Amino acid sequence: METNFDENTRKLIALVAMIALGGVLLVVIGEVAKSIMPGDALYFSLVDKTYIIAVAVFMLMLGLNRISMTSVRDMTAIFVLVVICLVALWQVDKVMSGLLWNGMYPTVYGRIPARYVAIILQAIDVIAIVVGGLGAFLVLLKLLDRVRDTLAGSKKEIKNN
Repeated sequence: METNFDENTRKLIALVAMIALGGVLLVVIGEVAKSIMPGDALYFSLVDKTYIIAVAVFMLMLGLNRISMTSVRDMTAIFVLVVICLVALWQVDKVMSGLLWNGMYPTVYGRIPARYVAIILQAIDVIAIVVGGLGAFLVLLKLLDRVRDTLAGSKKEIKNN
């Protein structure tokens, strides 16, 4: 029994360390990307939205009981790749703005009315809230099931007695 507990504890500690490492890695790369971009760029805001979406997806994966070392690694890699793509898109946007309009507009997305940009950013927030809320609800259900099982005793213990 003690060996199994030690093995489970070791796996849990490794998973928590992997989650912390993934989160720190995403934030460090995101903040480096934000230091490269001007603060008024849309892409700057999208990096912050990437953090919100990453937490929402993590909560959903936790609620669906799909968290493992591999899934944490994959989620970290995907969201770091999203941040890197945002920086690349920002650079392409600057180049294309100069080529298309001879630098008359600072960015290509600058030609999009501000209200549409605000709607897109709000839509990203709503998606993150829905996904994160669903994940949090599923985590709550799992916790309530564990409390119920603890208070009532597990089914295996009832059958054995």
